[in-house]
Amino acid sequence: MDDPTRLELLQAEYFKLQDHVETFDERALQIKTWSVTVSLAGVVAAYGSDSISLSDRSVILWVAAASAASFWLIEFLWKCFQWSFLPRIEAIETEMRRISPAGTLAPLQIRAYWHGTFKGPRAKTAPDPATTLTPPHHAHGEIASSLRRGKFFTPPVALPHLPIALLAAGLAVFG
Repeated sequence: MDDPTRLELLQAEYFKLQDHVETFDERALQIKTWSVTVSLAGVVAAYGSDSISLSDRSVILWVAAASAASFWLIEFLWKCFQWSFLPRIEAIETEMRRISPAGTLAPLQIRAYWHGTFKGPRAKTAPDPATTLTPPHHAHGEIASSLRRGKFFTPPVALPHLPIALLAAGLAVFG
């Protein structure tokens, strides 16, 4: 394959991957909206009427807490699917930096630039593009890896689910 064709294919793949990542972000916001709506509706319903018994109120609050926790898990799994695209994006960016003449602005650097400005220099390097023809691991591996790294509890994943679950559970126990 000649270099111009290869570069066109990499560019098309890069923008398609970026679209996928952005679509996952849109869906994650929708999951957060569902979580807030359903879970807080349960909290409000538990206190919406004086005719609700204390035991029924407790059940409603536990259901609201479980709802928030369920949406939290769904969002975490959704983010794991999203994160599975990132090594390939990083590989394409690495290849673009490698083939760009020294001292020039390399194209297709959305993720690298964002990390450089927001998070500082990346601690790990992107995988070698030549070895990323097949995925480095399965989605199960991304889920396990993300759990080990504590991503389940990072603010982009845990909010707003964790505070709502804790609020509902706290009200069920103490409330």
